Amino acid sequence: LDSNGIIFPKVHDLEILLSICIKQDESFNDIDYVTSLSVYAIGSRYDEIIDIPKEEIDDILTKSEKALNFILSKIK
Repeated sequence: LDSNGIIFPKVHDLEILLSICIKQDESFNDIDYVTSLSVYAIGSRYDEIIDIPKEEIDDILTKSEKALNFILSKIK
């Protein structure tokens, strides 16, 4: 967004950031699952203790890695 001169809020809410990205590039709809990850980003950022089962952690990591690879492919 920044490299395209798009002004965006400095938030950790992935739903807000994703909606801005989708307005610029509809292919970001492919990673709409990232909105479910906000709770982990926001909670851990503000020292909330979150008890997460291992299976859920595996899913979070898989989704995060997939989203990261998608985003990196957009900025290369």
